[in-house]
Amino acid sequence: LGQCTGYAKNCKIGDILNSDGTCTEDKINGKTPIGIVLYIGGGNCGYAMTVSPVAQGIAWGDYNSSVPGVSDYTDFETAFTDYNACENTKKIIQASKDDSSKYPAAYAAVNYAPASVPETKGKWCLPAVGMLHDLYANLETINNTRTKLGVSEIYRGHDIWSSAECSVNQAWYFANVYYITDGVQGGVACASKYTNRDNYVYPVIMF
Repeated sequence: LGQCTGYAKNCKIGDILNSDGTCTEDKINGKTPIGIVLYIGGGNCGYAMTVSPVAQGIAWGDYNSSVPGVSDYTDFETAFTDYNACENTKKIIQASKDDSSKYPAAYAAVNYAPASVPETKGKWCLPAVGMLHDLYANLETINNTRTKLGVSEIYRGHDIWSSAECSVNQAWYFANVYYITDGVQGGVACASKYTNRDNYVYPVIMF
């Protein structure tokens, strides 16, 4: 966990990722769920997102400043191609210069680890915009799995921070709006980095 193992070839989006690195369609006795498979890419590398948020009502981070090396995506089509969850998160942490108050959402992600796999601390990341777009596209499948795990569905207004910026003052987030407007497409939009009213952190981990 925390690196590409190629095991994702045995998994599909919406599967449960267990603490032993296996994927199952349902909760299995003797296995501990730690996430839901969100994305499977080239090289059979996958990412799974936590079942529950690790933080809520949290700001993305520093205002009037862009993170070096993290793209400021200004259009949806380009943002949807971003799958650099952990690369982006690492750069955000580096830009903080050990000041967790500058980028609280990223620190909430990297400081998280499930009790069943404490060694994964530091390997969880803010999801990339492309992954949140995939969440929107596969929301019914993922919500079905959430129901199996006994947690509520991800719903409209369930705002989830990504690891990418829109500008010096805004970051991308999962807006989960079931219609297309000028400001929301494919489930994502831009919000002030200081917005914290309902914004959640759902970290992802590579496997």
